[in-house]
Amino acid sequence: MDPYQSNRKRVFAPYVGPGAHGIEIGPGYRPTFPKAEGYSITVVDCCATEALIAKHDADANISKELVRQIEPVDVVWSGDSLQHLPVSLRGADHVTACHVIEHARDLCGFLKDCSVLLREGGYLLLAMPDRRCVLDCYRPASTLGDVLLAHLHPQAYDLKSHMDEAWYGALLSNAGAWPMAHLRHEVRNGRVPVAQHSVGIGGWLWAHYMATATNHESGRPYRDAHRWVFDPASFAQIVQFLAVNAGTNLILEAMPGEFECEFYAVLRKTVSAHMSAGGTLETHRAAVLKAGMASIAGEISTPLAPTVSQVAVVAGADPTGASAVAPGAVADVHSLLALDGEAFVRCAYATVLKRSPESAGLSHYVAELAAGVPKIEIISRLRRSREGRNLRQVLPGYRVARLKSRLLRPQPSPVVPISTAPFHSKFGGTWIDRADFMQELERRARSSRLRPLAVTHLRTFAQRGVVVLERAAAEAELIGFESAISTAFREGHERLISQNPGDSTPHPVTAGMNRRGVRIVDSYGALPQALDLLSTPLLVEFLQTVFEQRPKLFQSLSFDTGSEQGFHQDTAYVVVDRPLEMVGCWIALEDVQPGSGELQYLIGSHRLPDFEFGGTRKNWNPTIDGPEPHARWSRWLREECHRRGYAIESFLAKRGDILIWHADLAHGGAPITHPELSRKSLVGHFCPENVRPAYARQSPERAATLRHRGISYCSWHYDLSSPSAES
Repeated sequence: MDPYQSNRKRVFAPYVGPGAHGIEIGPGYRPTFPKAEGYSITVVDCCATEALIAKHDADANISKELVRQIEPVDVVWSGDSLQHLPVSLRGADHVTACHVIEHARDLCGFLKDCSVLLREGGYLLLAMPDRRCVLDCYRPASTLGDVLLAHLHPQAYDLKSHMDEAWYGALLSNAGAWPMAHLRHEVRNGRVPVAQHSVGIGGWLWAHYMATATNHESGRPYRDAHRWVFDPASFAQIVQFLAVNAGTNLILEAMPGEFECEFYAVLRKTVSAHMSAGGTLETHRAAVLKAGMASIAGEISTPLAPTVSQVAVVAGADPTGASAVAPGAVADVHSLLALDGEAFVRCAYATVLKRSPESAGLSHYVAELAAGVPKIEIISRLRRSREGRNLRQVLPGYRVARLKSRLLRPQPSPVVPISTAPFHSKFGGTWIDRADFMQELERRARSSRLRPLAVTHLRTFAQRGVVVLERAAAEAELIGFESAISTAFREGHERLISQNPGDSTPHPVTAGMNRRGVRIVDSYGALPQALDLLSTPLLVEFLQTVFEQRPKLFQSLSFDTGSEQGFHQDTAYVVVDRPLEMVGCWIALEDVQPGSGELQYLIGSHRLPDFEFGGTRKNWNPTIDGPEPHARWSRWLREECHRRGYAIESFLAKRGDILIWHADLAHGGAPITHPELSRKSLVGHFCPENVRPAYARQSPERAATLRHRGISYCSWHYDLSSPSAES
């Protein structure tokens, strides 16, 4: 299952009991409850199995792995009323429809049809796009007036929806869907979704639809479109209204979260829907409008969608039996911000995550507070965590408080290095390598040149030689890179360069080649998805702070398995003009398990004295030095780290974590004790933009440097000198 399927299955599982029988409408290549896993499901789709496979197999954007998930279609549905389906399908325990409802010609009719298919107390499980995270972002949310028009005059509304989709359609970074976090980042950096049609094209569309509308009521062939555009708040209000006034018999049971560009809703069938929902509809409507106002007053972000605890007021208790409010929680952000120290952290966990903090989390955030991290920043991090995103707890006043903290934060002044203190090494380094780094860090923090979280990360990096940016990589970019790599190995990619285990000879990736042990070099030269992942905003921000200028990506490696490489320092192998003005980063493409050859490092080893090859260099040159100095350096590194008592630490990463290490940190790969485990990662090496890698001196044609988002990049393996290569 891909992440979308897994997340849908997780949020809908509480409503699918043992032995339940369900219907899935339009699962395509992403079935939520596959028959192959033992679920009792009737599959209803737009065409027969063979035609469905052929349709998706011909789409280059859909992987063969996803196509293989297509299940046998039991009933072919033409898109008209679901009540025309066999009567034997009625009485289902649940009906699942993921990314179907927004295409329905008649929203009210679709909900009524689903109600007919369900037994009393059965669930309608819906996943649908959040209009702010897809190409519909500039379209107004669908209204009750739209619902009424489509129900009475579906052909007329059909024309309206096609015109709106064509006129308002927009892309962000050339994509038609994006996570909300990516939208926030892009907007803050002055980039907004770009409308795809000009006024001239809009005029042509108007004339075209006017011409083709003649006798439209007599029937026209079905044309696909997003006929309905929702965000969680607008959807909740409409379905609750229809339950009371239109006889859909479906009340809103829960809205159990969001993922990437979609949100979820659970509706329950009850013949007394007008009584169950009617008494609280006005209260619910007021809450939705209040949430919308909070979003307007705050920032570009997800409106406060009703969660399970909210909807319980309208439609009954949480089916999981969880308490709506955890012990120690408060009702709004102002009550939370009034607390300090450990009391604040405990209350933040209870309010945002509905649980008590684990000891590590408690001590970490208490230390963050002591280091000057604002309380609103800690609340934000808890809300943005994977657990917080799943729960989507409502916290009145949060968005306004968050906006105020940003507006009131003094803008950083340009950093002008004034320190003349010596470096730890005669080979220099960045400003964190100076002897007075801690004093300089405090000075910059006091002058508001650095965010509190950046201060914490820099202090950790300087003291330990390594820092982790938790969940920094966007899920959409992780998926994009994984998909591109998988497609390359499956179908071949003549430009993508690989190296076999123990062999540095470059080879193109060929169709069906064995991935185990193979490493992909400088994937950013052939795959834009790799470039996007290696320019993750939080990573770029940290590197810019360390280098005090734009970072340059000059090398990358991608692995499926652990390398088992012994402890080493990058300065011995990865050569740049100024050897200590370089860092490495390691992006976890999956959760790392013990025994998979996990990355290990020796804390503090970046402050070892210099080992000089040939008396002048930090890098080993096999032609000049030969093997003996290399063996002597390896022994020295092990013995010196042992003598100084440096602790070995393993990086058991979570998917999306980014580890950044100092150029001189001793690190390597642990032994693989469980060969069945993978350890998928993407590694990059960066230096300041005004520093050159050695290969740029040796081969000037490889010195070509391009820019992408906040970084520049060059490559030994790819010719980037063509102007068309620039992003």
